[in-house]
Amino acid sequence: MLFFELEWLEVPDESATPVIEHPVLAGYRHFLRQARRMRPHTLSEPEERLLNERDNTGPRAFGRLFTELTSSLSFPFQRNGRTSA
Repeated sequence: MLFFELEWLEVPDESATPVIEHPVLAGYRHFLRQARRMRPHTLSEPEERLLNERDNTGPRAFGRLFTELTSSLSFPFQRNGRTSA
């Protein structure tokens, strides 16, 4: 997901507008619009990769480890006699 925004910002406005306005993406409309507003302030992909590599130390590294560990957890539960994961 890190580079989704960079790819999204490369889409021309005339192609992006119908995507933003599509009813299926209504829940993501705010995010898509905000990302495009920040277009003048974003770095190129090589610069973003460099910053991403640099930021994998310190407090961010611990947060990333926590996210990776907790996102892989699954807890089965029972509802109406059926067990779901």
